[in-house]
Formats: sequence, C-alpha cells, structure tokens
Amino acid sequence: MKKLLAAVAVLAVVALAAPVMAADAPGYALTVGGRVKADMGWQALPEGSNRNGADATITNFFATVNSNSYLRALFTSADKTTGAHIEFGFGSAVNRDNGSGIGTAAAPNSYDVGMDNYANIRFAYGWWKVGSCKLLVGQFAGRLGDRYFPGSNLGHTKSYKTDLSGFGFIGGTRNPKVALQMDINENFGFEVALGQAGSEAGFDADTFGTFGSTNSYLPRLEVVLDFKFGNFMITPGAGISYQQYKFDGAFADPEDDNILSYLLWLPAQYKSGPFTIMANAFYSQNRGTDWTGEWGGPAGISKYQFGGQPAELPVIAGGKVEDTTSWGVGAAVQYAFTEQLSVNVGGGLEVTKNDAWEALNVDNRNDYTRWGAFIAVPYKVTSNFTVAPELAYYSYGDDVTYNGQGDESAKDEWLLGVHFQFLF
Repeated sequence: MKKLLAAVAVLAVVALAAPVMAADAPGYALTVGGRVKADMGWQALPEGSNRNGADATITNFFATVNSNSYLRALFTSADKTTGAHIEFGFGSAVNRDNGSGIGTAAAPNSYDVGMDNYANIRFAYGWWKVGSCKLLVGQFAGRLGDRYFPGSNLGHTKSYKTDLSGFGFIGGTRNPKVALQMDINENFGFEVALGQAGSEAGFDADTFGTFGSTNSYLPRLEVVLDFKFGNFMITPGAGISYQQYKFDGAFADPEDDNILSYLLWLPAQYKSGPFTIMANAFYSQNRGTDWTGEWGGPAGISKYQFGGQPAELPVIAGGKVEDTTSWGVGAAVQYAFTEQLSVNVGGGLEVTKNDAWEALNVDNRNDYTRWGAFIAVPYKVTSNFTVAPELAYYSYGDDVTYNGQGDESAKDEWLLGVHFQFLF
C-alpha cells in the first residue's frame, strides 16, 4: 500500500506541475491519465482443486480491481523528438484461498503472503526519435510482446488468465532494455532490443537446488519484423538468451550447465470493416526464464502454475541441463455490430514438455496439454466507460499434480461475470 500511495503522490505532483512546465517551455506536452479495470463474477473450480484437500466443487463470487489497472504520465518535447512514459500498475486485495489451485504440500498457503496489495512499475522509459529511427531506454514491452489482444478481460487478478495468456497466446514482457525501432516505410519496420538474460522470472530453488547462482554475461537479444499490407499485418519475432548456472559447492557441478532459452513467435491480424481476425503461433525453449508473459506464481513457488503444472524452466538431470519446451496456437474473432456493441470469441492451446520431470519427481508426468476459450460482449456506454459480460473456460489437462499428488479431477476452471473498464 505504501508503494501505491507513493506512486499516486508522484503522479499528483507531476499533474500539478504541468501548467508551470508548459508556461516555462511552450510546446511541451505533459498528460496524466489512467485506467481502472474491475471484475465481478463467479469462479468455479472442480473437485480436487481445493488446496486444503477438500474433495468438493468450489464456486466463489469475486469482486476485484484488476492488477493491470494503472496511472500514467506521458511527456513529449516541443520538437516531438524526445519523450518519456511512466506508468504505475495497481490492484485490489483478493481472497486467494482457492486462487488458481496452486501451492505446495509444505506451504499450501505461501502465495497469500504479500499478494494482498499491488503496486508496481509497468513502464518507465524515455525515447529519442530522429527521422524514422527511434531509440528507447528503460522498462517497456517493446514489439516482442502483446501486439494483438484477443479481448478476454475477466478474472485478471483472480485467475491471471486474461487474453488467453498461457493458453496459446503470449503476454508482454515489460523488462529493462534498450531498443532501436525503425519504420522503413508504411509496409515494413523492425525492432532490435537488448536486455538482461533471465530478468523475467529467474530460476526456482526447487529446480536447481538451494545453493547456486547464474552467470548472465551475454545480453538477451530480441528481433521483431513488422509487415503491413493494407488490412493485413504479420509481425514475426524471435528472442534468445544464454546463461550458466554455477553450484556453490553444495552439489557436484553438472557436466553441462549451459542454459539456452529462446522464443520463436508468429502473430498476425486482419481487419476488414467490422471484422477483426487474429492468430498466434509460437515455439519456445525454457521460456519461463525470459518470456513467461503469464503468471507463474510469486517468488518461492514459481515452479507451479495453471492448476499445478510446472513452469517452463530448465532442470538439472543426470549432470546436464534438461530443457523444457513449449508450443502453442491461438485465434480470435472480433465483430463490431455498432460503434458501441461488439462480440469477441477466441481460443488457444498450449503444450509443455520436459523428459526429466517425472524422473526427478518434479511432477508425476513429463508433458501437459492445456487449452482455453472465451466469449465476451463489450458494450461502450461512453467513450470512457465499457461494460463486458464474459464467459471463459480453461482446461489444465488430465492428471494435474496438486500439492505433490496427481489429481485427475483438478483439471479445469470456469469464469462467468462482468468486466468494467474506465479510462481517464
């Protein structure tokens, strides 16, 4: 809460100072705004999902302020060559007793601690533009992130599965980096970015052992190409990072301690009149170290996600690194009946695999297939206020490990409710 109050105070000072700055430097632009997203609805989890061990179906009504709400300040110089973007995210307290069905046998309630109040820096970067070239430095998503949104918003704070993130679509990666963007013409542009390897999620202590550290002496590299042809856009991208894990004398050094993580990603979108169609496909290795996008749990239990599945992190097996691979596909259609009323329908599938999970007792199986689908009907009440009834379903796959044991029934989740969004 202190962090959130500090963020509000900073933006308030900036807003009050705006008229003075404008008077001292005519032509400068400084705007302060924000977004409030809130949900009300029901979350239904099947038998076996209760982490306290009760063998019963769980249905809870929830009301949350989503943690992707934000306050922001945007600055642009008089000559439009320099600017800055600062954005603080915030969200409400939420009862996580049944959360997303994750936890560990040793500490089933561990992820309640410190999760009641959200305050975080979403964006903090500056940019400088010369001609068609733009240099960005700081924390931002860049072009290898959310480019096209399927339109699913319900349950962001309650279940962390909005926009099919982790179910065929990939969320953005807001990390400190430096990037060069260049739009050659109206049909082609690109971005090249360098950042810290492993800065997205790092490694779980249970995965590599309690004592150790990583060498990340090479930067993470991201490259994205933008192609636009009339109503059709396709933006292939790739990211790669390299790290080395070093044990601190507590364990025998592995024969192979090299950790290679990469992501190959192909999103596309087509717009024609009231129709918008988007699709997404990717293949990755050890994606949890750098490009998770979806929620893998807070520090200490990042190994578990999506009802108990292991995260996409490498493991040490037989003296070498055993990589976790994943691939996914997703698609969505949006149709606007009027300027106020539209409908969004989408679905996606994702597969994760590691041949060492079962042998190392990380999990009771070596692969998972999960999928999700939703339908939402957004209605724009005013230009600043939107209401969206939504129904979403997520399948974790069969025989999900829960609290260290396989549970055939703990495998899906329903969300039904209304999403509210206010822009100012």
